[in-house]
Amino acid sequence: MKRLLAGAMVLTAVAFAAQTGGTTGSGRDIGTLSTGGPDAYGYTWIDSREPGGPAYNWKDISGIGTQLTGLGDDGYVGPLSLGFDFPYYWYTTNKVWLQFNGALSMSTPTGMYHPGQTAYIPNPLPPNDIVVFMGADLDFTIGGKAYFWTNGSDTAIIQVDSVPEWNDPSSYHSAQVILYLDPSDPDNGHILVQYGPQNGDFDNGGQGVHSAIGIENIAGNVGLQFLMNNNPPSNMPFDGLAVLYVRPDTTNYQITDVGLEALWNGYNLGFYLYKPDGSATPRLWAKNVGNQPISTFQALITIKNFAGTTVYADTVDGPPLNPGEVVMITFDPFDLSARPTGTYRLTGELKMTGDMYNGNNKIEDTEFRIVDNSTTYLGWDNDDAQSFSWWIGGANGDAGWGARFPLPCDMRVDSVVAFVGCAKTGNGQVKVALLADNGSGILPRDTIVISNIINIPGGSTISTAKVAVNQTFPMGTILYGGFFQYTDSTGAALEDQGPFSRNALEYTGTWAPYRERDAYDEYIRLYGALLGVEESGKPSAFLLKSAGPVPTRGKAFFSFVVPERGDVSISIYNALGQKIAGRTETFEAGAGTMAFDLSSFSDGVYIYRLGYGSTDLTGKLLITR
Repeated sequence: MKRLLAGAMVLTAVAFAAQTGGTTGSGRDIGTLSTGGPDAYGYTWIDSREPGGPAYNWKDISGIGTQLTGLGDDGYVGPLSLGFDFPYYWYTTNKVWLQFNGALSMSTPTGMYHPGQTAYIPNPLPPNDIVVFMGADLDFTIGGKAYFWTNGSDTAIIQVDSVPEWNDPSSYHSAQVILYLDPSDPDNGHILVQYGPQNGDFDNGGQGVHSAIGIENIAGNVGLQFLMNNNPPSNMPFDGLAVLYVRPDTTNYQITDVGLEALWNGYNLGFYLYKPDGSATPRLWAKNVGNQPISTFQALITIKNFAGTTVYADTVDGPPLNPGEVVMITFDPFDLSARPTGTYRLTGELKMTGDMYNGNNKIEDTEFRIVDNSTTYLGWDNDDAQSFSWWIGGANGDAGWGARFPLPCDMRVDSVVAFVGCAKTGNGQVKVALLADNGSGILPRDTIVISNIINIPGGSTISTAKVAVNQTFPMGTILYGGFFQYTDSTGAALEDQGPFSRNALEYTGTWAPYRERDAYDEYIRLYGALLGVEESGKPSAFLLKSAGPVPTRGKAFFSFVVPERGDVSISIYNALGQKIAGRTETFEAGAGTMAFDLSSFSDGVYIYRLGYGSTDLTGKLLITR
């Protein structure tokens, strides 16, 4: 973030009070001025065309804000730290994510926003908890920039400049979202959206009208809609329009709601379990997403084999939770030694008497796999029935597909193999690649570890494209296999029979989770050998298997193997290198896990150090809530 120099523009909530024609606190009678709402919570909106509405006053931050990178066709970037707690519905956030299709996620995104899928506001379909300021199929790969600025105390701005619609390079759209605390009531906050120059009607280059503007809550069941599919026409954004979303000072809205935040690894994504480890500990994260205290609830984990037969089930009573509080719940160990290798189905569920919204209580049929040293490849495809899909117009490496592979043990990767085809009659080309994680745990870097361009036949024939790797990677590494289209209409073979890992990725100028990952996995594999323990079954060295989840919300788990009985110590350091916590436990030879409660730590990056004998293993943890 750039430091503001003397004389530079400094924005405060007081300035916004002046430009909106008065205060937005308890002294203002919003009801006589609103042109939309209230919703069930009490939000209203009013625009600059109404008496008493917000005065349009564009605050250009392109010279003082941070220019955002990694922008693409679909997907999102973030988190962007506000530097203050911003009230939104009955909860607060101190960070946001910019969705490329013209929305802000107010909490960790549960997917990519696209108005073609969720044009109605509110809508329980994910992603929820969003401010849709210019929802359309926008495309940063053909133009446009975005900036972020905050004064760290009461005002933050996200600005989008001249981004075109997909398939229409002549179009352009500009807007800025201003999140600010009410100067007369700093415990309250409002959202001002201002629109700059516009060209185009959100028809995606004539491919169909999909547009939305409005706000919705974390459950997707309460919100306000300003525009849907270009209607009403009078609400189409134009240069000089300002729309103010006003949060009420008080509300009669009460909701008792427990929500399932994440399963097992913290990402709700498929994973691998290494059978020689003997057992694994299922876990899930539950959150009070209502505004009323919760006294108790039930958490359930069910595991079925590929055929659908239940092989594990456990239920745990959850503790009391205050609004906004998150808890991690652990279950009885899952015995790996008694289970054959192969595909399994994981379901997590929360049950509570009086729960007013059940749409966020269950994550069902997530794929995971048990593997051992006889496993010859890592993949997510489950059958021989293949669908085929491709990006229209993708060529020269500007479109592609990928899959995520978290390594459960050391692995010698011999090759990446992609099952691909070309929809045209002539031959096609793809670049098959191996990529490393970008630090998020869910998306790859743009930097390619190894790649090769390969010719493939046309006519929609599915064939294999392979690139040799011949490298060994340690357990805990997250790798990505993928390919880029080098000719138009080359695409991926897709597996359309569940369960699904949700590890499928797409590339449209930047990497993002595949928009249909709940219904497809990609035929991309890492071939090689899993390297775990010596033939005696005893580990040969002190090795870290995993640390996380990343980001960490409460407890962090450190999984490792030790060669002989001994002490394992863990130390946590802050960004200044100061040790702030630690402890030591004794473990027998084999696999072990240490849990460390980080719930009292503030958000930020921390360093962990695991010690055993003369060996120290270090890494980073990101704590965020």
